[in-house]
Amino acid sequence: MEIAFVSFHFALSGGLASIVTPISSIYVGITAVLAWLILKEKINKIHFFGIACAAIGVILIGIS
Repeated sequence: MEIAFVSFHFALSGGLASIVTPISSIYVGITAVLAWLILKEKINKIHFFGIACAAIGVILIGIS
């Protein structure tokens, strides 16, 4: 937790908050994908759609 806290503040000090904050909030999607890859958990269509929308949102925010 402390490593994440320091990493987050380091990212904020070096980048724009409007880009760093959305990227940091996509950890739920990253966790779900890792659970699918490593633990072979099943992701249904609704979960996949939510992860994809979050990723697309972060990409769109980063572009503008």
